[in-house]
Amino acid sequence: ETLDLLQDLTTKMPRLLLVGGIRIDTTDKTTVPSNVWDHPLLREAYKEYKCQNTLLRNNNASKCLPIKPLTVEPIAQYLTHTLDRMDVHDLAELVFEKTEGNMFHILRYLEMLHGSGHLYYSIQDLQWQWEDLAMIQDLKETDMGAVVEQKIIRLPAACIDVMKIASCMGARFDLELMQILLDNWSEFSLKTADNRTTMAVLSTENGVPLEEILWPAVEDGLLEELGSDPMALSVQYKFSHDKVQSAAHNLVGKERDTYHLTIGRFFKHQYEQNTGYSWMLIQAADHFCCCTLLLQNQKEKDKVAQVLYLSALELRTKSAFHSSVGQLRIALSLIGSDGWDRGYDLTLRIMNLIAESELCAGLMDECVARSKLILKYAKTLDEKQVAYNVWMMSLFSENRVDEAMVIGLELLRKMKLSSIPKRVGARHAVAELVSTHRMVRSLSDEDFGAIPDCQDETIQNYLRILMNMAIYAWPVNKKFAFIFFSLRSVQISLKKGYSACSSPGFAACSFVFGALSWFVECDRIGQLSMDLAERFDSPYVSALTMFVYYSVPYPLYNSCLNMSEKFAQITKIAFDSGNLLVGC
Repeated sequence: ETLDLLQDLTTKMPRLLLVGGIRIDTTDKTTVPSNVWDHPLLREAYKEYKCQNTLLRNNNASKCLPIKPLTVEPIAQYLTHTLDRMDVHDLAELVFEKTEGNMFHILRYLEMLHGSGHLYYSIQDLQWQWEDLAMIQDLKETDMGAVVEQKIIRLPAACIDVMKIASCMGARFDLELMQILLDNWSEFSLKTADNRTTMAVLSTENGVPLEEILWPAVEDGLLEELGSDPMALSVQYKFSHDKVQSAAHNLVGKERDTYHLTIGRFFKHQYEQNTGYSWMLIQAADHFCCCTLLLQNQKEKDKVAQVLYLSALELRTKSAFHSSVGQLRIALSLIGSDGWDRGYDLTLRIMNLIAESELCAGLMDECVARSKLILKYAKTLDEKQVAYNVWMMSLFSENRVDEAMVIGLELLRKMKLSSIPKRVGARHAVAELVSTHRMVRSLSDEDFGAIPDCQDETIQNYLRILMNMAIYAWPVNKKFAFIFFSLRSVQISLKKGYSACSSPGFAACSFVFGALSWFVECDRIGQLSMDLAERFDSPYVSALTMFVYYSVPYPLYNSCLNMSEKFAQITKIAFDSGNLLVGC
């Protein structure tokens, strides 16, 4: 959303200068959602970074300026100004060799030299001096991670303990949450953890506020106070550099899994108390994923698997499909090979969600194999709906439309909710067109509004299949199939009630009616399709509905001046919801 806002600002405010920074070199491109790197504001930046040159894009002064590590010369300039000496070139070369020009490491390295007495201010000579460079070169503390670790070790014990916990929570942490965690550490930790009582005592010892406990780390530049965040509970702190977090995390040692389990249980409890904060659920799941070996009890494994399932649901709504798949795979490993017999409902839910997430993530072979496994173990036809749908969608995405149509037609006939031919032809499409037109003309706008929402899950699945069959028939020019499945969806919705998958059928119906010059019905049905898209909160379906409606029915009655903005909006909704076909 931030990138979209900036993109919008650059188009509407041509005199606005925007300067942004991103650490492309230290970010694994494969772990970042593709829709982020594919955004216009970052796509060229990454390309330019790889090419190591400056490009102009779309006639705009949009440039990527790679900021490389400092060389010996600017390091020497920094030392000259800092130490007030001119003969610093040899020292600058040594600093560059040890730090590779990283400014954070340069500061830490100089602090280490000063703390160990190798860099000092001479009262006698009234200037900064340093030991022989050959002696400094032989120092054991040459690894910058070890330097930072030593800096942390010199902090007070209570501050070290808090930083160790914070390092397991990520790059930043919430002060109020940290205080609650420390106060209740023993409640959430394993009974065998040796440090649970110590943690609980130091957070409340002598009533010292947590801000005071953390102050030495802030003063030494290891932590930074960020202030409050609308999504947080209180003031936020962050590690000043990822090397600081890594060093603090190394100090946790063998207790790392125990820490993650304790923090995971804590965030799970906090989410249950603050259900509006979905990030707490995702945090809990992330920590559980780091300590699965500590879950020896099958009952607790099942509970953690449920948390991972709920977290994956949240991640899927945020288009984080790969992360969703990762958590769900761990959830399946926790349930075990006997999950279908011992925990059928949870196993089915996890399998369905992972198949859908793998499909959206483009993992076609995996989602097909997962679907076939669901079809093997699922007990009823309704419970096999998701597997059939994912299998069909994967075939559609690989342009194997005929194979997908065969599976879809077979499934629709098995459901026995309406008469479905073995092969859709012209006469089937014409018959459906005539009967649908007659039905629409017999109903008033008030009648449309009086039709209730469908509560029958079987009908909802039926409409979803009809929707997918229609939308994938359109791009490959299967006109009769497109007409038949779209209009059948309309008839089922008018008879059985509306569902989230009804709106694309009505938009397609409006499309067909407009092409036949039935303009009155075209307008009525088109408006109804948009009303239904707004009524049901389903971005995936809404993108499809809007695409069909704005392609043909809308321009018949409205000016097309703003069509580019409307299709840009549809593109964003489509990609964010995983509807790759509509987005493309």
